Amino acid sequence: QALFPAGATVLANSHGTAPGFELPIGAGRVACFPGVPREFAGMIRDHLGELLATAGVDAQAVEESCLRVFGITESALQERLAALPGYADVVVRSLPRFPDIRLMISARADAASPASPSNPSVAVIPPSRLAFVAAVRADLGPRIYSESQSETWPAAVLRVLRAADVRLACAESCTGGGVGALLTEAPGASEVFVGGFVTYADSAKRDLVGVSSDLLESHGAVSEAVARAMAEGALQRTGATLAVSTTGIAGPGGGSADKPVGTVWIGLADAHGSRAWRYVFPGLGRSRYQQLVAWTALARARRHVLPGTR
Repeated sequence: QALFPAGATVLANSHGTAPGFELPIGAGRVACFPGVPREFAGMIRDHLGELLATAGVDAQAVEESCLRVFGITESALQERLAALPGYADVVVRSLPRFPDIRLMISARADAASPASPSNPSVAVIPPSRLAFVAAVRADLGPRIYSESQSETWPAAVLRVLRAADVRLACAESCTGGGVGALLTEAPGASEVFVGGFVTYADSAKRDLVGVSSDLLESHGAVSEAVARAMAEGALQRTGATLAVSTTGIAGPGGGSADKPVGTVWIGLADAHGSRAWRYVFPGLGRSRYQQLVAWTALARARRHVLPGTR
C-alpha cells in the first residue's frame, strides 16, 4: 500500500485503503487494482473508462455481455456452451464465485468483417456476440437470473417475485434462517417478504408451523412430507401467497444410507397445493451447504412464478 513501481501513476481508492496504479510497460499500459471484490469493482467503475480513453482505446470495442447463472456446475456449463452454434466466434470468460457463475461474452477480434461491402471505409461490427448470447439464453433458460454485473441474487429474486405480486414466507430447519437473511440483504425486501420461522427442532416444527407428530415420526424430519407440511404451515400462519421450506442434513454427522449428509428437501406451497424436491449436496461443509440450500430454495420460488418453468 506504500510502495509503487517507478514511473507509476497512483490511482485513488475511495472504497478502501489500498490505492491502485497504472504504468507503461513496453508498448502497452498496465492497470492494477486491489483484489477485494467490492474495492476492485469500485476501482473499475472509477478509473477504467478514463484509462482506456487516455490510451486511445474505444471502450465499446471491447464490450462484453454479462450473464449471471445459478443452478448448474461450471463443468456442465462449459460443455453446454461449447456445443452451441457460434461458440468458436466468441470469447467466453467464466468467473465462478460460489454458488453462482458470471459469464462474460465478447466477440473474437478475428470474427469481424474488415469492412462493409457497400462502404469499404466503414468497419462492420460482428453479430457473433449477440447471436451467441441469444443461443445461451435459449439453452439455459431460467438458470440465467440476471444480465447485470451489479444485480445480486436476492435483488434478482425479489424483482421476479415483485413483478408476480408474490408475498413470500419461509419455514427453515437446516438453513437456520439463511433464506430470510439472504432475501433481506436486498433493499425493498419488505415489499415481498412477509416473514419466516426457524424450526430447527421437531418441537418447533410442531408448535410454530403445525407439522404433526405422526408425520414426523412416520417420515422423519428430513422428508418430502415434512417439507411440504412446513411450507403449508408457513403459508397458513402468515397469510402469504407463496411459502418455501428447507429441511436437511448439514453434517458432518447425522446421515444414513438413505439420507446421506448433504440431503435436503425443499418444499413449496401456494393456494393450489404443495410439492417438494430432494437434492443431495455432499462434501460442502456446513456453511457452504446452508448457503447453497438457501439459494436453491429461492430459486424454486423464483422458478415457480416464471412463465412456463414450473
